[in-house]
Amino acid sequence: MNSNTFFSFSRFYLLLRNDLLINLKKYLFVLFAAFIVLYIALLFFMSEMNYNIEERFYLPFFMMGLAGVGCFIGTGFPELTSKIKTSNYILFPCSVFEKYLVQFLIRFVVCISAFLIIFWIDAHLARLSALRLNSLKEQGVEIASFQYSILFHDFKTLIEKLSFVFAIFSYGTFLFAARLFFKKLALVKTLITTGTLAYLFICCMVVFSHIFFPETKGFDIQLHDYKIDDNLTNTEIYMFSITCFSWLFFLPIGYFKLKEKQV
Repeated sequence: MNSNTFFSFSRFYLLLRNDLLINLKKYLFVLFAAFIVLYIALLFFMSEMNYNIEERFYLPFFMMGLAGVGCFIGTGFPELTSKIKTSNYILFPCSVFEKYLVQFLIRFVVCISAFLIIFWIDAHLARLSALRLNSLKEQGVEIASFQYSILFHDFKTLIEKLSFVFAIFSYGTFLFAARLFFKKLALVKTLITTGTLAYLFICCMVVFSHIFFPETKGFDIQLHDYKIDDNLTNTEIYMFSITCFSWLFFLPIGYFKLKEKQV
């Protein structure tokens, strides 16, 4: 096989097959554990309610599940945790793009799709189980059915909905790419990096506020909004730009970092 070729479907398939042969049991265990934990959590809190449960009840559990997905994404490229495994991984007769694509496919496409299916099943299964409990029957508690449309209940415009989706995706790509900058405890170091970057960003905004608005006091942040059109302000466009397009920066950075290790 010519390892200099940018992409070969047969080579990509063999690499994906090799990953599944090695890690399939671990993947299935993670999926099964996620299914059981989400079901038990939903059923437990449903059974503790003494009033009607609305659709918004599911949101915290969905975000908790997304956090778990983020942890799985942030532990990609498991072969890069030691020198020996890294050396063997680099010697695989596959291009950097194929290695990157395999991990992206498993960690994003498969994992997120599986999570969405699992959560939907768990939400409806937990609801049906809870409605059979005598304690809830006696109190006449009603439980709303879960629908994915509730995730966008607080967003009015299409751009706000897209921004929400891309914000989650963009942070996922950050976890995915940042993992390549660390060897051991990559996820922990990535989360610490996230907190550090957020703190530095806030500090920069405070400094700029004091520079451009001398009346600023302490750690206040001064932001003057003005309308770009009838529906958007300059601050909203700034935030939408970050959430919707930052993944275009993180994914290439991760690719070139992996390519750097390959050299």
